[in-house]
Amino acid sequence: MPLKSKTRRPRWRKASVKDVPSRVSGGLTLRHLNGADRSAPALSVFHVSLPPGAAHVPLRHRRTGEWVYVVSGSAVAELDGARVPLKAGDYLFLPAGVWHAFTAGAGLCHYSAVLLLIIAVH
Repeated sequence: MPLKSKTRRPRWRKASVKDVPSRVSGGLTLRHLNGADRSAPALSVFHVSLPPGAAHVPLRHRRTGEWVYVVSGSAVAELDGARVPLKAGDYLFLPAGVWHAFTAGAGLCHYSAVLLLIIAVH
């Protein structure tokens, strides 16, 4: 069976991180990889670059969980007051509401962050 959709227009998209517009905020460079994609509004995917020793301000996402994957370099994550060292290949999950901040190690640190909106149904 061929792997082909019934639509004529491709629903997939390939791009380079370098082609995504970036913004600098608090010492980090942030690229919202799926910012223009409206097909999954509850999902946000980011590529983050932190220069050596740079950190971002502590924050928390009240309604979103976050997965972080370290692509290259190293960093220290501060998670609800605990310091957790991270290196290339490490990942962690932050449930909604966890205070967190990252500080890059001696070299440039690149990590990907995936945020998923968590909707509580009661």
